Amino acid sequence: MAKVGIMHSGSPDTAQKYIDILTTRLQKDAKTPPTLDGPHWASQEGSLSGMAQRLIQNNVELLIAAGGSRSADAAIQTRGTANKPIIVFTSVAPYILASTDCSSLLIRFSIMIARK
Repeated sequence: MAKVGIMHSGSPDTAQKYIDILTTRLQKDAKTPPTLDGPHWASQEGSLSGMAQRLIQNNVELLIAAGGSRSADAAIQTRGTANKPIIVFTSVAPYILASTDCSSLLIRFSIMIARK
């Protein structure tokens, strides 16, 4: 069973419904639903790099860095040159894309999909 960590640069006030959609899809669409560690919110836990470090120390296999460039950058920088965990992130600025390697995956959630 995979262990998935979720961190977000914002707060549940603005992004909870999108995280709920994500976690529901992970649980329903996976052949074997993953164990979830999170979501962890910057508005409640502070440092993004601290959240990323805790998730990495908790041995997540997949780290979802949601909420834009700051979250993705913190996860990428905290992981460093290691190839695990795999980092998945939502929309980011071009400077983040330039710093990634092939083990990272860019995904975009659209408002239309979130409303379904």
